[in-house]
Amino acid sequence: MSLHISTLYLRGAARLTAISALALALSACASLGDKSGGESVLAGGEFYTQDFPEVSENTLAINAEQDRFRVGDTADIFVYNVETLTNTYPVDREGNINFPLIGTQKVAGLTTLELQKQLMKAYGDNYLQNPSITVKLEANKLGNIVVDGAVAKPGVFELYKPVRLSEAVALAGGLGDNANAKEVYVVREIEGKKAVKVVNLKDIRQFGASDPEIYPQDIVYIQDSAGRAAYNEFLKTIPLLSAILLAGTR
Repeated sequence: MSLHISTLYLRGAARLTAISALALALSACASLGDKSGGESVLAGGEFYTQDFPEVSENTLAINAEQDRFRVGDTADIFVYNVETLTNTYPVDREGNINFPLIGTQKVAGLTTLELQKQLMKAYGDNYLQNPSITVKLEANKLGNIVVDGAVAKPGVFELYKPVRLSEAVALAGGLGDNANAKEVYVVREIEGKKAVKVVNLKDIRQFGASDPEIYPQDIVYIQDSAGRAAYNEFLKTIPLLSAILLAGTR
């Protein structure tokens, strides 16, 4: 059971009523965990459980998020006993690779395993008998981000794919001791202008609020105990940080 209560200056009977209600609610939450099987279904479909089921390493490997080919990536293709087909192939701006013999193949969005199966079929149907093909993805760097302010290791970080805000903070070693997780600023250029969005990282961590994606050229600034003065100083550095990001893409 999820409970969020905001009280402002409750006095006398009203305060006692609120405390009693809170105690009853917490008691109800506690009783949920004692039901048979250690689980209780909540209104949103979530449930409390005393233990998580065991998951095998094989299951984790099968369900793991796999990288997919994007424009600008390269595919290292090894065809056993066929040196003329073994090569490194770039993914063009349309998401295709032009392979010898079989011609243009759409690869953007495919995993290495999916491309491997596609090539084995294409070559096996017309050119090779039972081909053995290995595919390796070499990701192209998308760009850089800056994570600055009250973090352990502020700096410029390379991105090979978009990351969530919480991941960007982790790249910088996590929040510093004096960080204000309620005020995280994300700076992004939109139509030639710098837009600043304020994000409450504490809500993301504690209440599962939406964790926004961070893209190349974004600047993430974590507010600290110095407050608004420090943020105003940060605003003055945005042009310099943007120049650093731009230089990193060349």
